Amino acid sequence: TAGGNITQTGSLISSNAGLLTAKTLSAGTANITLSDSGNAFANVDLRARNAGDSANANGAITYRDTDALVVSTIGTTGNVTLTTGGALTQSGAIVGGLLTATTLNNTPAVITLTNAGNDVTGINLSTRNAANSANVAAAIQYLDANGFDVAGINTTSTVNLTSGGAITDSGSINGTTLTTSSVSGTILDFNFHHVTGFIATNTTSGDIVLANQSDALPTLNTLTLGNVSNNAVGGNVSLTNYGAITLPIATNVYSSGGSLD
Repeated sequence: TAGGNITQTGSLISSNAGLLTAKTLSAGTANITLSDSGNAFANVDLRARNAGDSANANGAITYRDTDALVVSTIGTTGNVTLTTGGALTQSGAIVGGLLTATTLNNTPAVITLTNAGNDVTGINLSTRNAANSANVAAAIQYLDANGFDVAGINTTSTVNLTSGGAITDSGSINGTTLTTSSVSGTILDFNFHHVTGFIATNTTSGDIVLANQSDALPTLNTLTLGNVSNNAVGGNVSLTNYGAITLPIATNVYSSGGSLD
């Protein structure tokens, strides 16, 4: 626990798969920057808090681990950056601004962040090889209690996004089948998404929109649909793909009173 920034000059290692707890208490901005590639803990509890320890405060949280990692808790109003050498999972919520998470392993390491208490403003999630030079086939799953923006997603496997609000985008999604579940619309119209399949559900309000294209136009990309269902009254479904869109037998595209485009 510190009243200012927490940094490191050497690796932090637990020999018995322990928990690393780090907290800042400050009326201003106090960051936690633990980015040594030799860090080795099984679990982390990282929080940037106000001086009275009564609420999350503005402080960027950065942590890197050489192996797999379980997030026990992360809380801040600033951005969160996590880098691991193995699978990234959680047992408690992540709360903050933009969440950037990367796994680096030649044996694909998944990102599974599906705690119902997660609440961040945006996500940038990638499964990469050890050299961080290429995407690898590890599934990415993320769930948030509220709406969030997709700043970027990179994998050669499946992507599953669940939101208690709207899902929007400011960056591209690269993967195989993309599955979304939203409450106030899914608007993925950044125009540089590269997925091979799409499954979506939306309720309450808003539209379902996907703009998808191949990696290197004019090469065409086939988009295979699963069930796409907009149950919001008047909600539209709009799907754009630079190439064929296929709809397998027993697959449905549904709009509750809105249009299909």
